[in-house]
Amino acid sequence: MAFIDDEAGERFAELIQKREGKTVRLGKAIFGFSRVFPPGEHELSIALPLAQLASHSSSAGLHFVSPAGFKRNNRQFFLPLPELVFGSLLRKWRLHVDTDAWPGLEAALPQIEVQSYRIESHAVRLRTDRIMRGFCGETEYSFRGLSEPEQCALSTLAAFAFFSGVGYKTSQGMGEVLPFWREG
Repeated sequence: MAFIDDEAGERFAELIQKREGKTVRLGKAIFGFSRVFPPGEHELSIALPLAQLASHSSSAGLHFVSPAGFKRNNRQFFLPLPELVFGSLLRKWRLHVDTDAWPGLEAALPQIEVQSYRIESHAVRLRTDRIMRGFCGETEYSFRGLSEPEQCALSTLAAFAFFSGVGYKTSQGMGEVLPFWREG
């Protein structure tokens, strides 16, 4: 997730651009760093004021670009169930954005319906001794039957998914999401 104000973003871009064309070490991993994409130059590089995330829709879709998964009863679980997906997003919103947001929204999560899905399972080797399971693909969720404030909150969380990711190991590249909304 990247919530960076303009000033900090400009300083970060200056620092990181000095490393273009070089290798970068993050922990034990070494990456070839080729280029910085400014907002708007690539679909995964956008700038958006926080207030612009707020929207209202009776449905939303999530395209899971990298494998997403969850922990359930201390086991890996990799299906895009609404309570898991939107529960994850709600916890992240309250942790990073507004601790008091949408009191009682948890009660609405079981009322979200899966409208359609097209997913497949994937395994990710994060370390030589650890395999994490997840899924990739698209899932559309329906918020019909929920109140307008609940629909607005859930639409906002769907938009937030782009920045926060969904599920476990998002800081290691899992759970990368592109939200979408269909007409009609």
